Amino acid sequence: MTKITTLVFAIVLAVLAIIHLTALEFYLYWNFLWLDIFVHCFAGAIVALGIFAVFDFFPNLPTRWLGFWPVISGVLIVGLAWEVFELLGGGIMIEANFKVDLITDLIMDVVGGVIGFFIGRSIKQI
Repeated sequence: MTKITTLVFAIVLAVLAIIHLTALEFYLYWNFLWLDIFVHCFAGAIVALGIFAVFDFFPNLPTRWLGFWPVISGVLIVGLAWEVFELLGGGIMIEANFKVDLITDLIMDVVGGVIGFFIGRSIKQI
C-alpha cells in the first residue's frame, strides 16, 4: 500500500520534472532568471519530502534521521551534489557571478528543505 508521504513526494517530483524540462526546452531559465531560484526552493522541499518517503519503504531506519538537522543536512548534501553535477556536466559556466549564484542556489535549497521538512512532518503525523 502506498503511503501518503510517498504519494505526495511522487506528485511534487513529477511537477518539478515537468517544470524543469519545460524550462530547458523553451530556454526559460535564461529568459526568467528568477525561475532558477524558484526551482531550487521547490527541489529542496522535494528532497526533504523524499527523505520522509524513504521511511515508508524502510520503517526500521532510526527515526532520529527525521529530525530537523538531519533532513536539512541531507537537503544541503543533495544541493551540493547537484551543483557539482552541473559544473562537471558542463551545464553551467564559471562566470563572474558564479559564487553568488552558487550561494543563492544553496540557500534556496535549504529554504525549500525547511518548508519540505514541516510539510513532511505534518504528513507523518496524519
